[in-house]
Amino acid sequence: MMGRLGLRVGEVIHMEESWYDPDRSVISIPPHSSCDCGLCRHYARQYARKHDLDFEDVLEEYWKVKDGSHRDVHVPTRRDRLIIELYFDIVPYTTVSYSTVNRRVKKIAELTDGVDPDRVYPHMLRATAATHLTWSGIRPPALDQQFGWQDEKTKERYAQKTGWRVKQDFDRIFGRNSRPPKKIREDPPTYEECRPDSRAERIRVESWAVDTSVSSHPRTRDEEPLIHDIDDFEDVHA
Repeated sequence: MMGRLGLRVGEVIHMEESWYDPDRSVISIPPHSSCDCGLCRHYARQYARKHDLDFEDVLEEYWKVKDGSHRDVHVPTRRDRLIIELYFDIVPYTTVSYSTVNRRVKKIAELTDGVDPDRVYPHMLRATAATHLTWSGIRPPALDQQFGWQDEKTKERYAQKTGWRVKQDFDRIFGRNSRPPKKIREDPPTYEECRPDSRAERIRVESWAVDTSVSSHPRTRDEEPLIHDIDDFEDVHA
């Protein structure tokens, strides 16, 4: 969901099944959600003590989306839809934490040939989705909607990384026909289709303990905001 749809890690672990509408193929992310996870409780307790507020009141409104607005995230392929359904079938989302997601991502990187685990972390997956869609030629307004961006500079960074605009300009000044953007597969193989039928060919995970270091602060390399100012909390309650 992070690497294909571009969700933030905070949106993934706080996502509830009611957010997903299979008929419309969208995940509707609310501006905030009442959360009882360990991380939200930890920071909400700190915030309540610092500002002499009721802990339960702070916790109820603590987690909120970075852009602060309701948005629909499109789920474009059958593979994406099956992964979401599988997630809700086997993952108790009320117990998933930031650190658990970080460790799982690191472990999968360790088990994958040719991947440097030190360069793999949750927000990298979101950045991969953004770069992939930008390279494929998706229009800027659609990127804003899918990723919840408000700052134009964020979008420009991904556009610059692809080098697509530079190539188009060179083709234009040299009078060459510019090739179309790379095409995204309309129906990529699903999880079940990619998984080997033989158990002997599958990767056996003896333990989910990671060998590489994992940041003790789960938000170090992600975009999820903390409430830093009393006005942030009061704005939510207004």
